[in-house]
Amino acid sequence: MAVKAAFIGACGATLRHVLAWTLLDGHKAAALVRDNSKLKRILLDLGVSEKIQQSQLIVVEGSSRDVSTVRNLLLNDPEIIFSGITSTWKLRFNPFHPIAMDDASITGDSAAAVMQALKDLVSTNSITNLPIYAPISSTGHGSRRDQPRSLMPLYWWLLKEAQADTAVLERVTREAATQKQSCLGGYVMLRPPLLTDGEMKGTKEVRAGWIWEDDIFRKSDEQETGVKIACDIDPKGPEKHSDRRRDLVILDHHDDDEPIEAACICTNRSFDVAGIIGLYASCMAQNSKDTEDINKIISQCSFL
Repeated sequence: MAVKAAFIGACGATLRHVLAWTLLDGHKAAALVRDNSKLKRILLDLGVSEKIQQSQLIVVEGSSRDVSTVRNLLLNDPEIIFSGITSTWKLRFNPFHPIAMDDASITGDSAAAVMQALKDLVSTNSITNLPIYAPISSTGHGSRRDQPRSLMPLYWWLLKEAQADTAVLERVTREAATQKQSCLGGYVMLRPPLLTDGEMKGTKEVRAGWIWEDDIFRKSDEQETGVKIACDIDPKGPEKHSDRRRDLVILDHHDDDEPIEAACICTNRSFDVAGIIGLYASCMAQNSKDTEDINKIISQCSFL
């Protein structure tokens, strides 16, 4: 069956919510995971019944690095591909390189596998859609600065490996999207400085914005909503926001005096930018008080 969305890394802390809410709204989906039984348990915990899973979800088991496995996933002809592939990290007794990733190239390798799989399927007319690719990246990769200057040395010191991996993700995605005969219908590159978990606050607490990264996608009649650089991502206590510039996207999920913010950036061809970011932002922040909030967001997205 053709699906609306494909998920790579569907057991992850972010994508599990996106997948669950997509299924609960009655849409079909396909998911690539290493352990189907684990995904089944996760979805049951999130309120997705076995009946819904059996009738609306296709599961492909395997590695996100394996092109043939990714090809099997994308044969389901999704309109959008969500990816949340990343590696766990570990501390090292090295003051110059204190944090290392357990798999330092999984994010970039997985993106490359997606692009190759799509090229193969498009070249053989095996799919009809040119899907939108919506992976989770990180701040620090855009053409415009999206990190407070005071934190930039910290990113370089602590997150050098992780940043190098997401840099590959961004490069292969943008190269594929900007080719003359692209296998993509566009992409949304989400760049959160840090993803947090906690009490759901409701979709009214989310602000979403976007900018174009590539000029070839720019539309003269559509204005970017712009950006603010945030330095507070801790729900435990407020900090002052400094160095604000309207040149990067902001997703703001907050209480009156305790902001929790995540930045993202996107570009597009011909799809509902606000809808995709609104849905994804809500799921990233886990900010819906009830299913009706999520269903309302999904129903307003042109891709679902």
